[in-house]
Formats: sequence, structure tokens, C-alpha cells
Amino acid sequence: MEAQKVTSIKSDFVQEKNLSMCQKRSRPGKIWFKKDSRIRMEYTKPFTYLMIINKDKVFVKTDRKQNTISTNPTSFFSKSTRSR
Repeated sequence: MEAQKVTSIKSDFVQEKNLSMCQKRSRPGKIWFKKDSRIRMEYTKPFTYLMIINKDKVFVKTDRKQNTISTNPTSFFSKSTRSR
């Protein structure tokens, strides 16, 4: 299978959301994927939002706070939160 040969992907994207009253919202961003369970996704407008998945940890950062969550089954999803 060709997909199994892929080791990394980098791309720009635009998320489009259709809201009520025929409003359409767009959020541009970037995504990186590495085969060994690493993903980085960030939105750049209208506000910044960053999510990094690195094996068994998820890091999320917004303008106001940042969280690190462990997805390791033995830690029962322990969470660490820091506000700015």
C-alpha cells in the first residue's frame, strides 16, 4: 500500500463552517504529520490556536491558556492546565 510509505505530510488548509443565517466562516491553518504519532495543527486567523500530539501527550495552546493532557492509559488522562 502506498499510504504506508508516507513518513510525513505538511499542508496549509482552510476550515469552512456554514452557520445559520447563511453565514460562512473560514479559518486558515497549517498541519504537519509525522509517522511516529506526531501531529501539529495550528489555526492562524481569526485567532491563534495550536494543538500538538506527540505520542501519548496532547498540548493545546490558545491566546488565554495552555493545557497538556496525557493519553497514556495508566495515567487516566491526567491534565495540567496553565492560564496566562
